[in-house]
Amino acid sequence: MRSAVLLGLSAVMLGCAQAGEAPAGGDVAVEDGQVTSSMPVPPGGEMSQVEQIECNRQGGRVERRGRAGMQMCVMPYLDGGKLCTDSSQCEARCIVEGNPEPGSGNEDIVGICQRDDRLFGCFGELKNGRIAQAMCVD
Repeated sequence: MRSAVLLGLSAVMLGCAQAGEAPAGGDVAVEDGQVTSSMPVPPGGEMSQVEQIECNRQGGRVERRGRAGMQMCVMPYLDGGKLCTDSSQCEARCIVEGNPEPGSGNEDIVGICQRDDRLFGCFGELKNGRIAQAMCVD
């Protein structure tokens, strides 16, 4: 009996999805100032149209980032992607993307300058060619 009730509630909730709601996926695009995404949006996860326009005006782009898929204004760094061995060589941080392993021997680890101001995922920050700290940001 309990299973039948849960199954019935699940069917009702699935029927409540709005027409045209996109399935979970991850593609994001901006066309004619409008942001589209195939990810479901959590409550409060949308930027207003005014915020989106202001973001674009300032040189940013509206993207969904993080585990929650929240819309945010992403501002690129001018030196983003440049090779580096220390954060002092970058506008932001010098990073190694992914789950970095400490370097072996006396070789400097070469990373890249952080591409934008909304860094998510796992990375290590480089200081003097060595991983100073590693972290994952959701």
